[in-house]
Amino acid sequence: MRVFSYQKLSEPQRERLRKTSGVEHVAFLNGVEPDDDPPLEFLNASICFGNPPAEWLRHSTQLKWIQLISVGFGEYLPLKELIHDKGLTITNLKGFFKVPVAESILCGILTLYRQLNHLVHLQSEKKWAGDDLRESLRTLKGNNVVLIGRGSINQQLIEYLAPFQCKLNLFGSDYNESDLNQALKQADILICAAPATPHTNNLLDQNRLALLPKEAIFLNFGRSNIVDTPNLIKMLNTAQISGAVLDVTDDEPLHDDDPLWTTRNLVLTQHTSGGMPGEIYKKLDFFDQNLQRLRRGEVMINKINLQKGY
Repeated sequence: MRVFSYQKLSEPQRERLRKTSGVEHVAFLNGVEPDDDPPLEFLNASICFGNPPAEWLRHSTQLKWIQLISVGFGEYLPLKELIHDKGLTITNLKGFFKVPVAESILCGILTLYRQLNHLVHLQSEKKWAGDDLRESLRTLKGNNVVLIGRGSINQQLIEYLAPFQCKLNLFGSDYNESDLNQALKQADILICAAPATPHTNNLLDQNRLALLPKEAIFLNFGRSNIVDTPNLIKMLNTAQISGAVLDVTDDEPLHDDDPLWTTRNLVLTQHTSGGMPGEIYKKLDFFDQNLQRLRRGEVMINKINLQKGY
């Protein structure tokens, strides 16, 4: 089978892909391909490893399967009818990042509660606050936590929160608006790990964010479409909520003049939360596993349903 890699790979990683059973030829991303004009190597491939520009799919006639290197696939949703008509299978990495992302969320909570972000800033300025900070530090034990998204990340996070004896409210795509709104009014911590779908778009709008107590913190490790970012910035800068951690933002990377850079009590983790040792090799192993399933005619892992958006 002919494979096109849209993931940048080192030479040892390229060799790992070349040696995958069933791979006859591999072409690699060179980093200068335009988003609207796919290279011939992509057009000749039947499999793509990585997340190619959605526009490339309009031009492809040979492509049969894309193994995404992400959980999210929102960029392909506008082409769902085209993808269906082409008979194109897309699989993602659902569950792949659950441990590192859940650990990052827990780290984000404790960073804000124990003011590690503030302490790092004081250290960089060689300022000693010491005892003046002690009474403002918070503890996690027994807090009210609202989690949006029933997927593997929040399931893993629930395990990590167990020793802290938190009161948990978990909401999925079938959430009841009244129950969610009531939970937000009592939340100490609001966590989002939900995918980008039309159903989640602007779920945390101005009115919902306003339900949060001033002491609440917000952590978004899902997709940025879920939250009204300009209003979130306003609420943080005016202390209408206590703090936030954002792993995902509307623009990635952020522009130099983006107000998020200077927003009060905001930690930006720059979409790094899924990082782990050997990440790319583990993605190649997952691709190998799914390719062998394809060759044997078995059900592939994490085949996405574009109609449902997950």
